[in-house]
Amino acid sequence: MEKENPKPCVCRAEGLMYIDVKINGKSMKAMVYNCATHNYLADLEVKYLELVLEERSGKVKAINSVAQPISGVAKSVLIKVGPFKGRTNLFAVHMDDFKQILGLDFLRDMKSAEFEDVKPEELSRRLLPMRAIDHKIELIPGAKPPARAPYHMAQPELEELRKQLAEMLDSRIIVPVKSPYGALVLFQKRADGSL
Repeated sequence: MEKENPKPCVCRAEGLMYIDVKINGKSMKAMVYNCATHNYLADLEVKYLELVLEERSGKVKAINSVAQPISGVAKSVLIKVGPFKGRTNLFAVHMDDFKQILGLDFLRDMKSAEFEDVKPEELSRRLLPMRAIDHKIELIPGAKPPARAPYHMAQPELEELRKQLAEMLDSRIIVPVKSPYGALVLFQKRADGSL
């Protein structure tokens, strides 16, 4: 997602939050609702926004209403909210009260875009300077670590872990330790899909 300067207009009515958005360059108000799993658009707005729907089966059930069939899904639709611009999917359904509902899909996209410019492409190959206060974990004398089976990793993850550990040992970012305690390793895929 790209950044610009203006801030989104946010108004709250009866506990609901509405924001100004642009879909395919056309302005409209959208309700932000963190209980909605996806992003929804009133089927009557599809023509106005010049969207193309792909066929999609299923129904959407909202609180205190009858389940509505999904008319289709508009994929990779250009959406702009304040300084952020990106693409999202919109499920077209019959709605009486709202034109657009932005749910968890949208909130996740906005949250990841918020931190895009602070994620380094590559981690530093040296340790940070020493601090006045050193981190330590107080252990109970004589306590034994919990006995658990080791965490099983997929072969590509295990190979990547070995490679990264070797690099960090070589550059002295880490040192070998003989501790009965360990930590789980979680891999986050890079933008290019690699580990």
